[in-house]
Amino acid sequence: MTALAFGILLMAVAGIGSAIGMSKAANAALGVKAEKGKECPNLAIYVLMPFSQTLYGLVLLAMAVFLFSDKFPTDPVGITITMISAVFAGACIGTSALTQGAVGARACDAIGKTGHGKGEAIMFMGTIETVALFMMVMFIVGMFILL
Repeated sequence: MTALAFGILLMAVAGIGSAIGMSKAANAALGVKAEKGKECPNLAIYVLMPFSQTLYGLVLLAMAVFLFSDKFPTDPVGITITMISAVFAGACIGTSALTQGAVGARACDAIGKTGHGKGEAIMFMGTIETVALFMMVMFIVGMFILL
């Protein structure tokens, strides 16, 4: 039960960041669409990129439940530490999504105004994505070592 609670908590915090990040980028993309009309470039990638962090949370949830559920602590101190680590891991992944959405929003604005910068925007957003990937990998390694 601790593994499921851990995974749900981690995924929920990561998902909140993804939702906020996508909403920031979507608001900007819709503004560009309203301004440009049919000449609007495709901005979906900038809106959808923060969603991947929710998937990272799902991977960690699945690993916790299916690989480590029998190894999670059952004592109150161990459970508390585990849940705090879930919040911090989810916050790191979610913050990556949130900031990625903010960069995506600015990218939508810039691309809508100039038509340039698509490659650079994806590169910047990909760099932010790397933070979430590293956090996920680090947490997976930590689960194998600690549990």
